[in-house]
Amino acid sequence: LRSLHRVAAQLANTFRRLAAQPWVVPHPFVDEHAAVTASVSDALLDVVARARTGAELVQLASDALTNQLPHDRFELIAAAPAPERWTLLSTDRGGATTFRASPGAVDAADAVDELVHHLGARELVRVADLRAIDARWPAVSDRRGADRLRSVVAARLETGGEFVGWLCIASEETDWFRPDDDAVARLAARVLS
Repeated sequence: LRSLHRVAAQLANTFRRLAAQPWVVPHPFVDEHAAVTASVSDALLDVVARARTGAELVQLASDALTNQLPHDRFELIAAAPAPERWTLLSTDRGGATTFRASPGAVDAADAVDELVHHLGARELVRVADLRAIDARWPAVSDRRGADRLRSVVAARLETGGEFVGWLCIASEETDWFRPDDDAVARLAARVLS
Protein backbone atom coordinates (compact mmCIF):
# COMPACT_ATOMS: atom_id res chain seq x y z
CA LEU A 1 0.00 0.00 0.00
CA ARG A 2 2.87 2.39 0.85
CA SER A 3 4.53 1.63 -2.47
CA LEU A 4 1.31 2.39 -4.35
CA HIS A 5 0.98 5.71 -2.52
CA ARG A 6 4.57 6.63 -3.44
CA VAL A 7 4.00 5.72 -7.09
CA ALA A 8 0.75 7.69 -7.15
CA ALA A 9 2.50 10.74 -5.64
CA GLN A 10 5.23 10.58 -8.27
CA LEU A 11 2.71 10.19 -11.08
CA ALA A 12 0.63 13.07 -9.76
CA ASN A 13 3.66 15.38 -9.79
CA THR A 14 4.63 14.29 -13.30
CA PHE A 15 1.10 14.75 -14.63
CA ARG A 16 0.83 18.16 -12.92
CA ARG A 17 4.02 19.32 -14.69
CA LEU A 18 2.78 17.94 -18.02
CA ALA A 19 -0.58 19.64 -17.59
CA ALA A 20 1.17 22.94 -16.94
CA GLN A 21 2.91 22.81 -20.34
CA PRO A 22 1.26 25.01 -22.96
CA TRP A 23 0.00 23.23 -26.05
CA VAL A 24 -2.42 23.64 -28.89
CA VAL A 25 -4.45 21.05 -30.75
CA PRO A 26 -3.06 20.83 -34.29
CA HIS A 27 -5.55 21.42 -37.07
CA PRO A 28 -6.24 18.34 -39.21
CA PHE A 29 -4.34 17.94 -42.48
CA VAL A 30 -5.98 19.56 -45.50
CA ASP A 31 -4.72 19.67 -49.08
CA GLU A 32 -6.89 22.30 -50.78
CA HIS A 33 -4.93 25.58 -51.04
CA ALA A 34 -7.57 27.88 -49.53
CA ALA A 35 -8.20 25.45 -46.66
CA VAL A 36 -4.43 25.17 -45.97
CA THR A 37 -4.11 28.95 -45.87
CA ALA A 38 -7.07 29.33 -43.52
CA SER A 39 -6.05 26.44 -41.27
CA VAL A 40 -2.38 27.43 -40.91
CA SER A 41 -3.15 31.13 -40.48
CA ASP A 42 -5.83 30.47 -37.87
CA ALA A 43 -3.63 28.06 -35.92
CA LEU A 44 -0.59 30.33 -35.92
CA LEU A 45 -2.54 33.45 -35.00
CA ASP A 46 -3.85 31.51 -32.00
CA VAL A 47 -0.25 30.54 -31.17
CA VAL A 48 0.97 34.14 -31.36
CA ALA A 49 -1.85 35.26 -29.07
CA ARG A 50 -1.13 32.55 -26.47
CA ALA A 51 2.68 32.47 -26.37
CA ARG A 52 4.26 34.37 -23.48
CA THR A 53 7.92 33.70 -24.34
CA GLY A 54 9.98 32.87 -27.38
CA ALA A 55 10.27 29.26 -26.22
CA GLU A 56 6.48 28.95 -25.96
CA LEU A 57 6.08 30.51 -29.41
CA VAL A 58 8.42 27.89 -30.89
CA GLN A 59 6.77 25.00 -29.04
CA LEU A 60 3.21 26.05 -29.82
CA ALA A 61 3.96 26.84 -33.47
CA SER A 62 5.56 23.41 -33.83
CA ASP A 63 2.45 21.81 -32.31
CA ALA A 64 0.15 23.82 -34.58
CA LEU A 65 1.98 22.80 -37.78
CA THR A 66 2.63 19.18 -36.92
CA ASN A 67 -0.21 17.74 -39.07
CA GLN A 68 0.13 20.07 -42.05
CA LEU A 69 3.93 19.99 -42.12
CA PRO A 70 5.21 16.95 -40.17
CA HIS A 71 8.63 17.53 -38.62
CA ASP A 72 10.96 16.52 -35.82
CA ARG A 73 12.32 19.95 -34.85
CA PHE A 74 11.17 23.53 -35.19
CA GLU A 75 13.18 26.69 -34.55
CA LEU A 76 12.91 30.42 -35.03
CA ILE A 77 16.30 32.06 -35.51
CA ALA A 78 16.06 35.79 -34.88
CA ALA A 79 18.64 38.33 -35.98
CA ALA A 80 19.91 39.96 -32.79
CA PRO A 81 20.69 43.69 -32.65
CA ALA A 82 24.46 43.16 -32.54
CA PRO A 83 26.00 42.47 -35.94
CA GLU A 84 26.42 38.82 -36.86
CA ARG A 85 24.57 37.61 -33.76
CA TRP A 86 21.60 35.30 -33.66
CA THR A 87 19.06 34.27 -31.06
CA LEU A 88 17.33 30.90 -30.97
CA LEU A 89 13.83 31.69 -29.74
CA SER A 90 13.48 28.17 -28.35
CA THR A 91 16.02 29.16 -25.68
CA ASP A 92 14.11 32.30 -24.64
CA ARG A 93 12.36 31.47 -21.37
CA GLY A 94 11.23 35.04 -20.78
CA GLY A 95 14.61 36.66 -20.20
CA ALA A 96 17.59 37.64 -22.28
CA THR A 97 19.49 34.85 -23.99
CA THR A 98 22.96 34.82 -25.38
CA PHE A 99 24.99 32.28 -27.27
CA ARG A 100 28.29 33.01 -25.62
CA ALA A 101 27.29 31.88 -22.11
CA SER A 102 28.55 28.29 -22.24
CA PRO A 103 30.54 25.85 -24.40
CA GLY A 104 27.29 24.36 -25.73
CA ALA A 105 26.08 27.83 -26.61
CA VAL A 106 29.27 28.53 -28.59
CA ASP A 107 28.64 25.33 -30.59
CA ALA A 108 25.09 26.51 -31.25
CA ALA A 109 26.34 29.91 -32.45
CA ASP A 110 28.69 28.16 -34.88
CA ALA A 111 25.87 25.89 -36.07
CA VAL A 112 23.59 28.89 -36.62
CA ASP A 113 26.32 30.71 -38.54
CA GLU A 114 26.90 27.64 -40.75
CA LEU A 115 23.20 27.22 -41.46
CA VAL A 116 22.45 30.93 -42.02
CA HIS A 117 25.48 31.24 -44.31
CA HIS A 118 24.04 28.46 -46.48
CA LEU A 119 20.55 30.03 -46.49
CA GLY A 120 21.94 33.34 -47.74
CA ALA A 121 19.41 35.91 -48.90
CA ARG A 122 16.94 33.46 -50.44
CA GLU A 123 13.27 33.51 -49.46
CA LEU A 124 12.99 29.75 -48.98
CA VAL A 125 15.55 26.96 -48.90
CA ARG A 126 15.08 23.20 -48.79
CA VAL A 127 18.10 21.16 -47.71
CA ALA A 128 17.87 17.45 -48.48
CA ASP A 129 20.73 16.53 -46.11
CA LEU A 130 22.59 18.83 -43.72
CA ARG A 131 25.68 16.61 -44.05
CA ALA A 132 25.89 17.46 -47.76
CA ILE A 133 26.31 21.17 -46.95
CA ASP A 134 28.54 20.49 -43.91
CA ALA A 135 26.03 22.09 -41.53
CA ARG A 136 24.42 21.10 -38.21
CA TRP A 137 21.10 21.81 -36.56
CA PRO A 138 21.57 24.56 -33.95
CA ALA A 139 20.77 23.39 -30.43
CA VAL A 140 21.74 24.83 -27.06
CA SER A 141 19.81 23.39 -24.16
CA ASP A 142 17.95 20.58 -25.92
CA ARG A 143 20.58 18.62 -27.82
CA ARG A 144 18.60 15.34 -27.91
CA GLY A 145 19.04 13.96 -31.37
CA ALA A 146 20.15 17.22 -32.96
CA ASP A 147 22.92 15.34 -34.77
CA ARG A 148 20.33 12.98 -36.32
CA LEU A 149 18.49 15.77 -38.11
CA ARG A 150 19.01 15.62 -41.86
CA SER A 151 16.57 17.61 -43.99
CA VAL A 152 15.53 21.20 -43.40
CA VAL A 153 13.10 23.66 -44.91
CA ALA A 154 13.81 27.27 -43.98
CA ALA A 155 11.73 30.36 -44.76
CA ARG A 156 12.93 33.93 -44.41
CA LEU A 157 11.25 36.01 -41.68
CA GLU A 158 10.57 39.62 -42.69
CA THR A 159 8.65 42.45 -41.11
CA GLY A 160 7.90 45.46 -43.29
CA GLY A 161 10.47 44.28 -45.83
CA GLU A 162 13.19 44.05 -43.14
CA PHE A 163 14.94 40.75 -42.54
CA VAL A 164 14.36 39.56 -38.95
CA GLY A 165 15.45 35.92 -39.06
CA TRP A 166 14.61 32.42 -40.22
CA LEU A 167 11.89 29.85 -39.60
CA CYS A 168 13.65 26.46 -39.69
CA ILE A 169 11.88 23.12 -39.69
CA ALA A 170 13.83 19.85 -39.65
CA SER A 171 13.32 16.12 -40.01
CA GLU A 172 15.51 13.14 -39.23
CA GLU A 173 14.65 11.75 -42.66
CA THR A 174 16.84 12.68 -45.63
CA ASP A 175 14.98 14.63 -48.33
CA TRP A 176 11.80 14.73 -46.22
CA PHE A 177 10.36 18.07 -47.35
CA ARG A 178 8.67 18.40 -50.75
CA PRO A 179 7.76 21.37 -52.98
CA ASP A 180 4.20 21.22 -51.56
CA ASP A 181 5.65 22.07 -48.12
CA ASP A 182 7.17 25.32 -49.42
CA ALA A 183 3.86 27.20 -49.42
CA VAL A 184 3.10 26.15 -45.84
CA ALA A 185 6.58 27.18 -44.66
CA ARG A 186 6.30 30.57 -46.41
CA LEU A 187 2.86 31.20 -44.94
CA ALA A 188 4.03 30.20 -41.45
CA ALA A 189 7.00 32.56 -41.79
CA ARG A 190 4.76 35.47 -42.81
CA VAL A 191 2.37 34.92 -39.91
CA LEU A 192 5.10 34.39 -37.31
CA SER A 193 7.15 37.37 -38.50
